[in-house]
Amino acid sequence: MITFLNFLREGKGNAEFNLSDSKGKAFEILAGSHLKHGSGKDGHPAGYLSHYRDENENSPSQVLNYIKKELDERHPGMYDEINNHAREAAEHMRKHLKDNGHDTFHDIAWTSQPSDHKSFTGQEDPNSDADVMLRTNKGPIGISLKYGTQKQPNLRNPGLNSIEELAGLKKGEITSLYDKHNENLKNLGFTNTAKKNHEAYKANKNSPEAKAAEQSSLDVRRQIAKKWQDGYAAMNSDQLKNTIVSLIAPETKFEHYRMHTRPTGSGLQHHMGGIQDEANEMFKHYAEFKAVPHSGEGITAQILGRHHGSDEWHPVISHGVKNTSGPMKGIAGTTKLTLRAPKVKNIKSPSLENKVTPAKPKTLNHEANIGNKQFYSPSEQEHIQGST
Repeated sequence: MITFLNFLREGKGNAEFNLSDSKGKAFEILAGSHLKHGSGKDGHPAGYLSHYRDENENSPSQVLNYIKKELDERHPGMYDEINNHAREAAEHMRKHLKDNGHDTFHDIAWTSQPSDHKSFTGQEDPNSDADVMLRTNKGPIGISLKYGTQKQPNLRNPGLNSIEELAGLKKGEITSLYDKHNENLKNLGFTNTAKKNHEAYKANKNSPEAKAAEQSSLDVRRQIAKKWQDGYAAMNSDQLKNTIVSLIAPETKFEHYRMHTRPTGSGLQHHMGGIQDEANEMFKHYAEFKAVPHSGEGITAQILGRHHGSDEWHPVISHGVKNTSGPMKGIAGTTKLTLRAPKVKNIKSPSLENKVTPAKPKTLNHEANIGNKQFYSPSEQEHIQGST
């Protein structure tokens, strides 16, 4: 089983650092810890949230210490800024939960693995993707934490098997494409493990073999996107709506919130809401959904929506197909949501709750737990890299 610290490292030894994932993990741990224990005089959490990782020597404090060390060396000031943002996020969550009847917190745990949800609640909850779980006076609840500068955070990274299910494809239609890519890699001389192949690729990125591996990855991602999009295009409006729900607001056994903290040029913005409630409120505005066949170019898939009384279609779900780390280490999808309220003057979007705090003199650029850009130019479509 891969440990969290190894997950946050990439490449040979400690030569590379998975910045995006590390910032996301730090924010989860810090926000949950501030929420559970409050803040000490130094502005850092007075204690850490509960966890289930001791057997792998990956307690929240160990993961956090590793990330802090790396960030302090590579990006001075970033860790302290993440901590400040997490502290404010905890305050916002505490107020929002109190307004919804959660007056007492009995326990708060970091649930970064699906098995942790069962450890906390005693029940399987396969649809839950909560980063932290709380036990309040009303029982267990989950919170998915999103942190980044983009207005629409990446919600899910479906794997190849999940893409087949989402698109209504037969088992193997997507995974067989990836198998073909792996065969290509072997024929190019990359015959070791994914890690060793990645090291060899990084050491010789300008070689013909490396370029051919990149092209093979791009080709297979285009093919996956086409299968995915064409699968959506074969669905009717109700089927597409059910697919959207499964991606953004699946029915969970316990109350589930999504919290997005967004650093902006003018301050820090927070938004928190129940995932099912917010989705249902926004769905009221939509008359139907559709998807069009794939053109054969690009590495994206989309579901479009149309409001009642409107002829205009706009993307509701936008997926990208990305390398998880170069052409050697796997392929996965990204998921961005752009549900919109109708454009009506002087009426706010339903369920919109924002808090903006004064801007600091300098705000570092954060892109943690977020996916790729919502819309892609032809050049961007061919160069979506890295994990989220």
